[in-house]
Amino acid sequence: MHETEALVGLAELSVGLAGFAGIVAALRRGTSWHPADGQRMWVLLTMSLSVSALALIAAGLSLAAVDSDVPWRCGSALYIAGAIVWIPFFVRRLRQVKAHWSIVLRPFFFGLVGALCAIALLAQLSNAVGWPYSPNSAVFFLALLVPLGVSASTFADLLLVRPDTE
Repeated sequence: MHETEALVGLAELSVGLAGFAGIVAALRRGTSWHPADGQRMWVLLTMSLSVSALALIAAGLSLAAVDSDVPWRCGSALYIAGAIVWIPFFVRRLRQVKAHWSIVLRPFFFGLVGALCAIALLAQLSNAVGWPYSPNSAVFFLALLVPLGVSASTFADLLLVRPDTE
């Protein structure tokens, strides 16, 4: 399997996840939403759609036959830039549901995800700069699995963990 096929498959998976989230939102339209559910939906959609965009940009650059390092350097740099932009919005939205933060992010899960995200960011930074190893698609792909995993677990939370409505 060529790396572009793997990235396109990852993009399809993340778009499918976002689509299922849309179905959940449509089915719950008549019911009341807990503030924690809104936060979960926002995390799910932003993470899954950003994975899709990053995967398709890197795949497109790879198919354009640019230098072999360019797609992975650009994709990793965009990943880092996206994280820098996304984190303040996440913190602001989390403050809006401050009373329900333990429902949205269970402390153990939050710590585990935070550690995985930090490792993925460091791997992407290393991939973008090309040190201590040459940029490659495997690091980029594996780092994209972290936000996709967060998105998938948030989807499961959205379906299975129903906080009490206020």
